[in-house]
Amino acid sequence: MPSTLTITETMDILKCSRSYVEKLMYSGKLIYYKPTKRHVLIDADSLSKLLRPY
Repeated sequence: MPSTLTITETMDILKCSRSYVEKLMYSGKLIYYKPTKRHVLIDADSLSKLLRPY
């Protein structure tokens, strides 16, 4: 897995909507970076931690 993912890639992995990914980002469950005003990158390690059962 790459070290960062786009919102679309994250949606494909989680099989969920964009609004749910944004909810996870803003609640702090997914770490994200905004290198530019319109571009968002999600930390792949935080996604893998979210997917772990324990």
